[in-house]
Amino acid sequence: MKTRQEYLNALVNFDQPLSTILPILKTFPWDSSEAIITLKKEHLLQILDRYLNNALSVTDLESWADAIECREDITYETDYEDLINDIIFLLANPTLEESLINVS
Repeated sequence: MKTRQEYLNALVNFDQPLSTILPILKTFPWDSSEAIITLKKEHLLQILDRYLNNALSVTDLESWADAIECREDITYETDYEDLINDIIFLLANPTLEESLINVS
């Protein structure tokens, strides 16, 4: 059995289907006294690159960002925390902002 950290790592890297990762992560408490894993700028760039190369759909991208947004067990890279937070918010909430479909 994998650990919470391993499943969070799979989520951050989006290297497994969300339909596999998310039900397992739901078995762990939602709140966390400390971050277990850090989402780095490189993770975000890799995910966006996969989207731009049609390896991920708009729905995939939105679902991934939505799964990450507001998690207490995932922190954002210190030097890019505000930028990453803003990008995750925009990706997770396309109805509040301009949809990627209109941009791409």
